[in-house]
Amino acid sequence: MNYIDRNGKIYENEETQDKILRKLYASLWGRFLLWPLIRPGFSQFAGRFLDSGVSRCIIKPFIQKNRIDMSPYEPRPYHSFNDFFTREIKPEERMIDYDETHLISPADGKISAYHLGNTNRFFVKNTCYTTTSLLQNQKLAKRYKNGTAIIIRLSVDDYHRYCYPSDGLKSSNYYIPGVLHTV
Repeated sequence: MNYIDRNGKIYENEETQDKILRKLYASLWGRFLLWPLIRPGFSQFAGRFLDSGVSRCIIKPFIQKNRIDMSPYEPRPYHSFNDFFTREIKPEERMIDYDETHLISPADGKISAYHLGNTNRFFVKNTCYTTTSLLQNQKLAKRYKNGTAIIIRLSVDDYHRYCYPSDGLKSSNYYIPGVLHTV
């Protein structure tokens, strides 16, 4: 995956995570292998393990393998891998730009933007979607025609918390049935 980080540095190489995702999502055998991993039972089992104190043993190797710079984060002991994964960042590391003409990203990640014109096609994890196929609602999809789809993909080295504008207006929630593809 090619991307530019928040400091303007261009990355043109694939990381291990990108290669694995491409193999899993872009091939028939990969999707076959992926099938048991996206079942709710596996997600619940993995969640329980990653919330447990036993999972602390994988934190240090994970940091080293993924070359995660821990200096922007509040130093503290982690009770589990999930506790580490949702670690708190130091306030001075993510200053919010309050200029009303600027869009604040709700999360760290690799961002792709797609114009939703007549073809309405965009990619998530090597899978092609249309607005209608993703939302599973043609009427709702028409509301976004000629808009922009912004896809934020969090990878292992990204800060896994979200922020929201303080004076934004949230519309109603819309439930989309389907399987959740967890990490």
